[in-house]
Amino acid sequence: MTKNYRKLDQEEISILSGNGCSAENWDEIKVEEGFSPGMIRNTRFGKKVYIGARAEIDSVRYLSCYIIGQSAVLHNIDYLATDGISSFGNGTHVNLLNETGARAIRIFDDMSAQTAYVFAMYRHRPTAITAINNLIDIYVNKISSDVGIVGAYTKIENCGYIKNIRTGEDARIKGASELKNGTVNSTSEAPSRIGRNVIMRNFITSSSARITDGAVVEKCFVGQGCEITKGFSAEHSFFSANCFLANGEAVSVFAGPYTVSHHKSSLLIGGMFSFFNAGSGSNQSNHYYRLGPVHQGVMERGCKTGSGSYILFPARIGAFSVVKGRHNTNLDTSLLPFSYLIEYNGDTIIVPGANLGSVGAARDAMKWPKRDMRKGVDFKDRIVYKMFNPYIVGKMVQAIEILKDLSPKFVGKEYVNYNGAKIKTSSIKKAINLYNLAIDKYLGGIIAAKLNNSDWKNAQDVADIMDAGSRSNYGEWCDVAGLITPVSIVDMVVHNIERGTIYSIEELNGSFLHVEKNYREFEWIYVVRLLASRLGKAVNEITAKNLIPVLERWKKSVAVIDAMLCDDASKEFSAKTMISYGIDGDEDIKKADFAAVRGSYDHNYFVKGTKDHTHRKAVSADRLIDALWKM
Repeated sequence: MTKNYRKLDQEEISILSGNGCSAENWDEIKVEEGFSPGMIRNTRFGKKVYIGARAEIDSVRYLSCYIIGQSAVLHNIDYLATDGISSFGNGTHVNLLNETGARAIRIFDDMSAQTAYVFAMYRHRPTAITAINNLIDIYVNKISSDVGIVGAYTKIENCGYIKNIRTGEDARIKGASELKNGTVNSTSEAPSRIGRNVIMRNFITSSSARITDGAVVEKCFVGQGCEITKGFSAEHSFFSANCFLANGEAVSVFAGPYTVSHHKSSLLIGGMFSFFNAGSGSNQSNHYYRLGPVHQGVMERGCKTGSGSYILFPARIGAFSVVKGRHNTNLDTSLLPFSYLIEYNGDTIIVPGANLGSVGAARDAMKWPKRDMRKGVDFKDRIVYKMFNPYIVGKMVQAIEILKDLSPKFVGKEYVNYNGAKIKTSSIKKAINLYNLAIDKYLGGIIAAKLNNSDWKNAQDVADIMDAGSRSNYGEWCDVAGLITPVSIVDMVVHNIERGTIYSIEELNGSFLHVEKNYREFEWIYVVRLLASRLGKAVNEITAKNLIPVLERWKKSVAVIDAMLCDDASKEFSAKTMISYGIDGDEDIKKADFAAVRGSYDHNYFVKGTKDHTHRKAVSADRLIDALWKM
């Protein structure tokens, strides 16, 4: 305890007693200079209470073993005490994915999504898991205490039972029913909020988190910018940054960034999700009633489920896929991103690549960075937002080869089987074309950006820029709870953990920050090598003239995909969508009512933005192509 506290003098004790306060032993109550006894009323004190300057305490039925920060406000609380040595939720075991605890992590204040990912998913590296546990032990021992903390400027009002809780600065806890064994991390730049009728046990919440309106949270980590509200029930789950959860339920969930569940009838269980949106009535099964709830599922980034959807785990659903209906086989579509999974006559039908033309997917990718609810500057989770990135593009490259290999099997058949599902013959050629368009868009876009941001004057300069991509080869890529990175780089971090060269939680988090900062460098190497592969050349053989058709394909792919998005958006302005408008009028009134509420296609912000995007990229492509031709 770094601050200087002193005992109460007799005059202060007399004022406190006159204000309706009592104490088991007044000598146990210490105060900071600037303390005013007139601001303390109707409170019963236990032992070891330290009161900061300008703190206000009123109607706390029992207060014991706490440091009350300066200018903190405590009002109308049934019980606020620390009982014995507590780590305030740090070190709590949380059983992710596998409810039996085989992937249990231990949560702590500064846990990042990437640390949680390695802890849960790298059980095949037991030395690393032991090392992480040791780092957590060091942290837990460091912060454990028999005295809790109410941070400076924090307000706790109209609450019930609060035991073994620690808060940061400027937290707001108002109307909570029960808080037990946890930490509410909060700063003045990124304050956290706990609201009415909330029950939380054995938890950690990060700064700028909000848990309100009767939510029940037990054995969970709630990340920065998260909101859990409207009676949502969460147990044994990890929520990364910017998750929004209302009304429904989560059990043993690893929720990557921007996981959203908004409906009372939705259940997330035994799964890993990321940039995910659960439709009403979404459900999964995580055991066969044999050896218990041991089955896990992975919904890769950007997936959505339609109303009433069901998925049998174990399953792995490819990135940016849309799942509609009930699926009773163990699906693996991880190598077919941007697919529709549709139930038809009890079977799962995959429409590969179909979501590439969906305005919904494109709109999601645009809105995520704008909906970052984290405050302050000390962000824990590392996030790469780009829809097209080496991990996703690598999946599309593999998807093309898979579909080409399946093509001979389609002869004379309407469907072919694939990993527990069926693919329709008529969709395969279109899917290959869609994936190629998306890859062309990605490659051309990255190369154009590199040329636009580089100082080059001649063909040799361009060749040198391309040749920089030959200096390393990082191999396959992965999505580490929102951080897109080469697998080899994650392996390097894990290897450093195993070797004991990472000495603290701060260094572990710093390792992933370093990876994020080098994303563009890693990506450029990937792009150059992928381009060389598609051109059938060595990297050092790529010339400035070779980039001209790449940029031409980029221009075309942007135009085609953008046109598809606009066409998909136009469906929202069709006659069918006007049903129920103009309820008391004729056709003209229906159209007028629709226009008043929904606007028009030509003036829609997304349509206008997409058309502008097409034009801007065409201008950029033409300018670069012209410059390259002149070399």
